[in-house]
Amino acid sequence: MKILEILKGVNLVIADIEVDLGNQKHNNPTLCVKKGDKIIPLSTPDGRPIPVSYTHLTLPTKRIV
Repeated sequence: MKILEILKGVNLVIADIEVDLGNQKHNNPTLCVKKGDKIIPLSTPDGRPIPVSYTHLTLPTKRIV
């Protein structure tokens, strides 16, 4: 893997994404990138979305620079 550039002006967000699977709808919190008004779900190298479990989520207590 080679890093081509570090993107600026983007934020990491956790979005509750809903998908249609046949006649059922499923949703899961998913790690995404937000740039402007677009939200892009991040995925693993094999194309699967990166789900996030709220029970294992730890938020920093102060800003990381």
